[in-house]
Amino acid sequence: MTGDSELFARIVVVGCPGAGKTRFSARLARRLGARHIERDRLGALGSKEFCAAVAATVAGDRWVFDGPPYFMEAVVYPAAQVVIWLDYRRSLILARGIRRALRRTIGPLESGQSFGDRFRHWVAPGGPRFAMAVYTQRRQEFGRLRQHPGLAGVVIVRFGTPSATAAWLAALGSPPDSPAC
Repeated sequence: MTGDSELFARIVVVGCPGAGKTRFSARLARRLGARHIERDRLGALGSKEFCAAVAATVAGDRWVFDGPPYFMEAVVYPAAQVVIWLDYRRSLILARGIRRALRRTIGPLESGQSFGDRFRHWVAPGGPRFAMAVYTQRRQEFGRLRQHPGLAGVVIVRFGTPSATAAWLAALGSPPDSPAC
């Protein structure tokens, strides 16, 4: 991993809603000893708060950016060294979206949440209805990444199955400061 650690210092992970970007990004960041930047927690997409937070976070040396950097492509993509595309089949994306919506519908109420609020997870971004509505569009968008001017010289890695993604992650070796098994 020593030779790869410099190549894998600044990474953007993209994929359709429900692909598992957040879980994968968190695991990858731990494995590399990098900061995990969860795009959805940086503020409303396109807001001043969001743009300032994105610019500040990608100014660092080691990070894994979780999600396509909408509204900030011109800042994030040129800073990246690698883009990882989780390009999974529609049926898997739908199944994962349904499981996530079920967990959020049946789980404990969040602070300030009403019972009626729970059903928004079925149609909100990341939910199964939204994921299916944007699936084809997002695959086409990510398929054009090699043509993006900010990605010249950036390595683009495309995984078609979760097992291929997991095998690649396992091949990176032990996380920093962790004993090898």
